[in-house]
Amino acid sequence: MNKNKIYLFSSRSISKIGDVLFDYGNVTWMAGLSAGMAAKYVALYQSVQSVVSIIFNLFGGAVADKANRKKLIVMANVLSGCACIIISLFNQTATMALGMIVVNSFLALIGAFSSPAYKSIIPLVMKKDDILNFNANMETAIQIINVSVPVLALPLVKLVGVRGALLIDGVSFFISALLNSFIVARDPNTSRVGKRPGILVSIFDGLKYVLHDATVRLLLIVSALINLFLAGYNYLLPFGGNIFMDNRAYAMLLSSGAIGSIIGAFMSNKIRKSISVFSLLGWLAASGVFIVLMALSPNLVGTIIANAIFEICLTIYNVQFFSILQMSVNDEIQGRVFSAVFTVAVLFMPVGTWMFSEFVSIRAKWGFLFAGLGICVTALIGMSYEKIWRKSSH
Repeated sequence: MNKNKIYLFSSRSISKIGDVLFDYGNVTWMAGLSAGMAAKYVALYQSVQSVVSIIFNLFGGAVADKANRKKLIVMANVLSGCACIIISLFNQTATMALGMIVVNSFLALIGAFSSPAYKSIIPLVMKKDDILNFNANMETAIQIINVSVPVLALPLVKLVGVRGALLIDGVSFFISALLNSFIVARDPNTSRVGKRPGILVSIFDGLKYVLHDATVRLLLIVSALINLFLAGYNYLLPFGGNIFMDNRAYAMLLSSGAIGSIIGAFMSNKIRKSISVFSLLGWLAASGVFIVLMALSPNLVGTIIANAIFEICLTIYNVQFFSILQMSVNDEIQGRVFSAVFTVAVLFMPVGTWMFSEFVSIRAKWGFLFAGLGICVTALIGMSYEKIWRKSSH
C-alpha cells in the first residue's frame, strides 16, 4: 500500500471512529430519555440529517469536481472537529438534545460536500485495478470500528460523559484532517480546456449521466425505495432494548451487524469484479429476508445471527456498486455522479423515518418484519425488471 493509500485509509478510519462515537453516544443518550421524548428526538435526529443530505448532496458533487478535492476533505474535517468541540461545551440539560440535532445537521451539511469528494478522490490516488481491493479493505476497517467502538463507547461515555465523548470526536476529526493534508492526488481536470461549466450545469451533467445509464438508473431506483425501509430499520435499532426485552440488545445488534459487514467486505473482495446487476439485486433481496428472520426469531441469539447475515448481504451490494462507479465513470464527473447517487439513494429516508415513528411501536418486533418484507419485495421487483429488460434488449 503506497503512502497515499495509507493516509487515505488512516484518515477515513480515524474520522469513522469519531462518527460512530458521536452517533452512538448521542442516540443512546436520547433513547434514555422518557419514552415520548426519546421517540421524538431520535426520529428528528435521523430525519433532519437525511433532509439536509437530500438538499445539499447535488451541490456537493458539483463543488467537488470544480474545487481541489483534497482541500475540500481537509476543510470538512476541520469544521466537523470544531462543531463537535463547540457542542461539548454545552451543559447536560434537555436543550442539549436539540444542540445535538443542530450539530448533526451541520455535520450532514459538511458530509454532503466531503462524501462525494472522498469517493471521487480514490481513483486519483491509486490504479483502477486497486479500487475494489481498497474499498473492500476500507469497509473491513470501518466495520471493525463499528464492532469495537460501541463496546468501548458505553464505559467511555460513563467515564467522561457525553460532553467528553464529543470532545474526543472533535480531536479525531482534527487528526483526520492532518493525515488528509499529506495526500498527493493528480488533477482530474488536466485535459479540460477553456471555461468550466457553472454549478447548475455541472449538477445537470451528473443527473444526466445517472438517468442515461440504464444499469445505474435501475440500481438507484431500487436503492432509493429500499432505503425507505432501511430508514425504518435504523430508526428501530436504538430501541432494541425495548423490542427484544434486553438492555444489551442495541449494542449487540450493532456489533453483530458490524461483524457481518466485515465478513461481507471480505467476501466482496473475493467476488469477481464483473458481478451482474441481477446478482447484486439478489444480495439485496437476501438482506430483506434476514431482517424478516430478525422479527420471527424466538430469541435474541437468533435475531443477532440474522442481523449479521443481513449486513453481509448489504455490504456486498454496497462495495460492489460503488466500486463499479469508481472504475467506470470519468474522473472529471465522478463528484457529480456520486452526489446524484447519494441524493437519489436517500430521497425517501426521511419519509421512512417519519412513517416508522408514527405508525410502528418501539416495543414491537413487527416493525422489523415490515421493513424486511419491503426490502425483499422491492429487490425482487428490480430483479424481475432486470431480467425482462435484458431479454428485450437482445
